[in-house]
Amino acid sequence: MEIPILGLDCTGGGPCGIDSIRDSVSILGYVLNAREEAVRYQEWHDRYVGPVEARISEIPQRERVRVYLESTSDTI
Repeated sequence: MEIPILGLDCTGGGPCGIDSIRDSVSILGYVLNAREEAVRYQEWHDRYVGPVEARISEIPQRERVRVYLESTSDTI
C-alpha cells in the first residue's frame, strides 16, 4: 500500500521567508479542496504582511533592529 506524503514549510523560515507560508496554504487549499479558504488567507496575508514589508523596505539594512526568533517543531 502506498501512502502519498506532502511536505510543506509553514514556518516562514525557509529560503522564501514568510512567502513560503502563503505558498503552502495555496497548495493545501488545492489538496484539501479548500481553495476559497486558501484565497481568504492569502488576502489576509497580503492585507497585513504587504504593508509591513513595504515599510521596512524603506529602512536601510544597517539601521534595522536585529531580532532573534526561535521556534521548534516536535512533530517530526
